[in-house]
Amino acid sequence: MKRLTGTLMVGAAVASNAAFLALGELFAYPQILRAPTAEILARFNADRPAIIAWFLVLTAAAACLIPVAAMLRDWHRALGVVAAVSVLAGVLESAGVEIAGLLNFAGYLLWSGWLVWAGISLWRKD
Repeated sequence: MKRLTGTLMVGAAVASNAAFLALGELFAYPQILRAPTAEILARFNADRPAIIAWFLVLTAAAACLIPVAAMLRDWHRALGVVAAVSVLAGVLESAGVEIAGLLNFAGYLLWSGWLVWAGISLWRKD
């Protein structure tokens, strides 16, 4: 079971990063969030099916991690929380907080590394 969970974690890291890169290419995500509404809607409508599909990949990758939380040690969870808070800091970017974009980017990198590291450590426990 731990090997399957580890595989899900590594797969979620790969899938979420692929989706993030694809959304950046198709939709200029996340920079598009600072654009006027009309521009956002125009970009969205230009590639609606692909954009929706890639956002669904991001959602599915996150959903794969739900059962993982119970299997991790406290310090694994704490590091995951640090990564999640850094990712959430991206919300502050729209409020003009300059460092929020950098924290968001660093959070995604940390989160991806955390997923792979935690997944591999679960493989080793099997």
